[in-house]
Amino acid sequence: MCAAPGGKSIALLQCASPGHLHCNEPDFHRSRWLQETLESFVPLPHRNVISTTELDGRLIGRTNANTYHKVLVDAPCSNDRSWLFSSDVQQAAERISQRRTLPAIQTELLRSAIAALRPGGSLVYSTCTLSQAENSAVVSNILNSCPDVLPVDLSDMANTLSHEFTFAANVTHGLLVLPHKGKAWGPMFVSKLIKL
Repeated sequence: MCAAPGGKSIALLQCASPGHLHCNEPDFHRSRWLQETLESFVPLPHRNVISTTELDGRLIGRTNANTYHKVLVDAPCSNDRSWLFSSDVQQAAERISQRRTLPAIQTELLRSAIAALRPGGSLVYSTCTLSQAENSAVVSNILNSCPDVLPVDLSDMANTLSHEFTFAANVTHGLLVLPHKGKAWGPMFVSKLIKL
C-alpha cells in the first residue's frame, strides 16, 4: 500500500513467489523511485507478475474489497533513524507536526488493508519508529474496532531471530526491533493480523 522505494517488494518477489504482486505508492516522486527499483532488480521476463498503482492506500479497501490474500502495510511513520542524521530545523518542525497526524493515517491504512483482504487473508503492518502511538496503539485500535481481525503471535519468529536482532520487551501485538549502533537497521515494528 506504501511500496516505495521497493526493497520489501523485491524481497517478497524473492521469497514468496507471488502469483501477482500489486505495488502501490501514492506519492508521484516515490512512485517513480519504486518503478526504477523494480526495473533495476526484476528481470524483464518476470515483470509480468507485477502491477503498480499510485492510489491513496486509504481507498484501496473500497476499490479492491476482498481481493488480496496478503497485504503489506509499510506505513508512513516518524522514521526515527532518519532523525539522527537530520540537522534541518525546518524539516524537524514539519516532522513534529506530521507526527501528530500519523497514527490516524496509519489506522486508516490498516482499515483499508483489512477491507482489501479476502477472508482468511493476512496482513503485515510495519513501521520504522519506536513510537508506541504509531505501533502497538494503532494495532490495538484496529483489534478493538474490527471483530473479524485477530493478531498472530510472532514470538517464535523473535526466538529464531534473537541472535541477529534485539527485541524490545513487553510490546503488545507485534515485535519491535531495537536500533543497533553499529549497524544500519532498526527500529522496526512488525505486526501480523488475520482476517476471519
